[in-house]
Amino acid sequence: MAETVLRHVREGSTQLEAFEEVARKLGRTPGACGFRWNAVVRRREEKNFLEAKKQRLAKHFKNRRTDTVDSLKHLIQMLRRHEKEFHALVDHVNQLGKQLEEKEREYERLAEENRRLTEQLETVDRLRELLTERYSELFQLLSSVRPDKEPDGDAVVHAISSAAESSEGKTDADTGEKNRT
Repeated sequence: MAETVLRHVREGSTQLEAFEEVARKLGRTPGACGFRWNAVVRRREEKNFLEAKKQRLAKHFKNRRTDTVDSLKHLIQMLRRHEKEFHALVDHVNQLGKQLEEKEREYERLAEENRRLTEQLETVDRLRELLTERYSELFQLLSSVRPDKEPDGDAVVHAISSAAESSEGKTDADTGEKNRT
């Protein structure tokens, strides 16, 4: 009985499991084996019992130490993997920063082009208004010089608009560019 109980204690098993094993071998109940152990055998085997407990604890701490070392190795591997992922993310963020700078430069260039084209359009609109006024003044001047014919107002406006459009559509023979004035 003593050897079976001490073996169970050393291996980390419970005394109850040892009593059940001894009870099967001896044909007794586990309770009877437990009573006999506590009343007689344990007192005789106290020194061996304490040694078995020490062995169990030593084995437990050795296993814990091994588990701790394995855990640390796993942690180091995980940290290295995360470090690689971190560096990849930093590279990606840097790349996105460069792309953002390029897009900002492109935006500034397009905004400047838009401003310039808007100014050109405003200039063309002002010139068109000026030409319309000048054609109107010219037409009034012609009407006052030729009093025998009195044109109607719609015809005047149409003539001015046609003249303005035709002057915009003409190209300069030397440059091949459209005349904007």
